[in-house]
Formats: sequence, C-alpha cells, structure tokens
Amino acid sequence: MACELSEALSSPDSADDWCHCKSTVYNAAAEVIGYHRKRDTDCVDDNDVAARATLDDMHAKHLAWTQEKNNCSKKQVYLKSRSVAQGCYTSFAVLAT
Repeated sequence: MACELSEALSSPDSADDWCHCKSTVYNAAAEVIGYHRKRDTDCVDDNDVAARATLDDMHAKHLAWTQEKNNCSKKQVYLKSRSVAQGCYTSFAVLAT
C-alpha cells in the first residue's frame, strides 16, 4: 500500500490539498485491502458462485442508482435486480432447509 500511496501523492500540488490526499488514501486502501464483506450466518453459502454473482450485480446497480438518485431508470433497474436477488435468496433458503 505504501507504493500506491507514494505514487499517488507524488504530484507537487497534493501536499496542500487535503481533499485530494484523503481521497487518494481512501482509494489506495480500497484497491490494496478491499472492502469489508459481511459474512452471512444464514443459509447462503459464500462459496456459491451464482448467489454471489447475483448479490454483486445488485450491489453494483444500487451504487449506480445512489450516485444519481433522480434517475428513474437506474432506480427501476436496481429494484428489478433486488427482486431477483431476493427471489434467489428465498429459493436458496428453501433448498437449505
């Protein structure tokens, strides 16, 4: 992570710009370490590729919609993917019992 930070902060104007420094550190940490992924203790297996792909797709569409809250088409795409994910989760729960 030190290499990524030193490369990103090497520009001459970055020493005075706190916002740039903060976002650079955050992005470098996210790239190197990654984001915390909550582990479900329910019946959804983290190793289930289909379930993980469905949840990742829903998460990406949610992020796209939250960046543009006034965009109705992104909201509809997210709501549809959420419905699909909930349907998958319900079918996985039935299979696990």
